[in-house]
Order: sequence, then structure tokens, then C-alpha cells
Amino acid sequence: MSRRSGSRLSTRASGQRGALRRCVEEGGVCDFFLSADMEHPQALAVRAPGSAVTCFARNSLVAVACPEVGLGTDNFLERLLDPASRLGTSTPRADPGGDYAVAMFRQAGLIRDGAERTLAAKALHLVGGWGAASAPPGGNAIPDFLMGGTVDVFLCYRTTALAVVDGFDIVTPPDLPHPCYPGMVRLACNVTDFAVGWLNATS
Repeated sequence: MSRRSGSRLSTRASGQRGALRRCVEEGGVCDFFLSADMEHPQALAVRAPGSAVTCFARNSLVAVACPEVGLGTDNFLERLLDPASRLGTSTPRADPGGDYAVAMFRQAGLIRDGAERTLAAKALHLVGGWGAASAPPGGNAIPDFLMGGTVDVFLCYRTTALAVVDGFDIVTPPDLPHPCYPGMVRLACNVTDFAVGWLNATS
């Protein structure tokens, strides 16, 4: 894309969107800001007159579970609420994945009284937060949490789940569908329109 557009594109940082957004708000240099949600880009757009937020992809939240949990579409909520099952998520407010999980818990509360409170209380915030565990370079920390016995079920993006090693069940919540909308904001006026168009076209 850099060769075709004439603009040099380089990734300066990745990781927790909340922490990266704070870095930009405190003066960090950024031409494009991409996040797994729309909220962080929209907040930065307010500080950049003339900028626009674009939804550049689609994703969804799924559960990755150890086979012994027996998680399926017919018992999804029951297994998550089971006191014996340990549940892992990303960190709310620091990482959009955690915010999506909280929203799913809220949906569960509409289906079953007390479910939101129970799920929120038992969820372990293992990635995406300040001081949380980091994924290995080019890797995925979720299998370590599952194989190591830290959790039995982990809520994550479908794209993340597909990168998990074989041997785990990937289940889409049947009654708690929660689409995820990654967003992008262009913060620098010197970034060519081709670069913006290319990112949208590849989503």
C-alpha cells in the first residue's frame, strides 16, 4: 500500500486501545488510530476537527472452551453461570474486548435474572489491561490460560479464536449475539485519500 499510495505506512504500537488512546491524547504522534471498537476512535475524532470515524471491519464475540466443559449452543448460558466454570475476558475500559464481554453479560441479564451480576463477578480480566498478561510475540495467550487451568472458558473475538491451537471448542453464543465493529479515525491531514480508501477496501 505504501508503494501504491506514496505514503509511508508503519505500525507504531499495538495492544490496549485505552492505553494507546490516552497516549495520543497526551501528545503521541498518530496519523491513523485503529481500534476494535468505535468508541475510542470517536473520542479522538472530537479532538481532530474535520476527521471522520469509519467502521473498517466486522467481528463477533465467541467463547473458546476446554472440551471437558461441554460448552454448546444449547447450554451456553448455563455453562457460563456454572460456579465450577472459570471465565476469562479482556479488561473492560482498557480493552474493547472486555467492553464487549460486559455488554454480553448485560444481554444475559435480560434473559435470566441475576446473570449479569454473576458473570461480571466471576469474570477474570486476564488480557488487555494495564499490568495484565501479554501475548507471546506473534502469538495468543488464550491457549496458555486454558491449558494452564487459569480458566475453562474465554470470551474473545472470533478472529482471535480462529488463531487458537486445535483442541478447544469455539462456540457462538446463540441467544447473546454480539457483533463487534472495529473503527478507524484519520488524525493527520497529510495522509492521502488513497490510504484511507485502501484500508476501507481491505476490510
